[in-house]
Amino acid sequence: MTPGKARVFTTTIYNPALLKKDDLIRGFVARQPLLDRLLGDLRRETPGSTPQHQIIIGQRGHGKTTLLRRLAFAVEDDPALAAEWIPLVFPEEQYNVAKLTDFWLNCVDALSDALDNSGDSASAEALDARVKTVSGADAALRLLLDEADRLHRDNRFEDASRQYALALTKNGNEAQGWYGLGCARASLNEHGQALEALRRAVKLSPDDPRPRAALAQSLFALGHVSAAVREYALLTRETEPVLRDIGLRNLACVAPGDPALDNAAILRLRRLWAESQTPSAPFVKPTWRPGRKLKIGYLGSYFSARNWMKMYMGVINAHDRNDFEINLIVDGDLPSAE
Repeated sequence: MTPGKARVFTTTIYNPALLKKDDLIRGFVARQPLLDRLLGDLRRETPGSTPQHQIIIGQRGHGKTTLLRRLAFAVEDDPALAAEWIPLVFPEEQYNVAKLTDFWLNCVDALSDALDNSGDSASAEALDARVKTVSGADAALRLLLDEADRLHRDNRFEDASRQYALALTKNGNEAQGWYGLGCARASLNEHGQALEALRRAVKLSPDDPRPRAALAQSLFALGHVSAAVREYALLTRETEPVLRDIGLRNLACVAPGDPALDNAAILRLRRLWAESQTPSAPFVKPTWRPGRKLKIGYLGSYFSARNWMKMYMGVINAHDRNDFEINLIVDGDLPSAE
């Protein structure tokens, strides 16, 4: 090592951030096994898994910052890790952190710097612009909810649930957080947990029909058919055609399971739904000649569910196969041999 290099390492012993990347990597020799362990832990993390937190503890000057900077460089230089992780580099001291929201804003600032340094200045500028539109706790909350929504769209429901829960620790009266949490738990078929969250969302935002539609779905999944019918009935009063159709369609589907409805009420609900579909379903007069079978198609989303097929089969088997050709039009999973 040249005398010049020796002076570089000496003058940066308590501030490795001053070292250039090549100099830090060349001088990193003491904690290679620990670095390898941390990198191995990162490589074992997969989408949808729960990341393992690591805390580095040591006295001043023992190499904590150097280790973390070396770890950041290793991630940047590894294409597989760099595709999954973005190292965020903070100053040695952060004197502006008075509460957790301050820390999250610092994280956003560090992320913006990382994006800018990687050449993605457009994303960095967009992130900075978003932060400026809100302040303090609102900024951190919105970013957490946006990230939770992204995870949900990517079908990472466990990760999304944790992110929504984290957002709700900042504001327990955030209807979007409860709605997102409820939908994520419902996507995992954990409708009991979804029910609690969705009820909170409906209470906090009674005029928003989306939580009500999700609540009705979970109620029905848990067997609370009458309660689901009441929620779907409220959706039929919506002026938005899509939401009104959700209410009518689901009422027509679940009504037979409500003991409070008689056959006349069920028929009326199903006719309401059928009438709402008439403009988009033009009547086609069937052509049939003596000696040929009449083709009949049944459209359904639940042919794969044994409890639903018990009802379907009674109707299907009532047709004389010498006169009818029966077709199942599947709008869902394929029928199961079981």
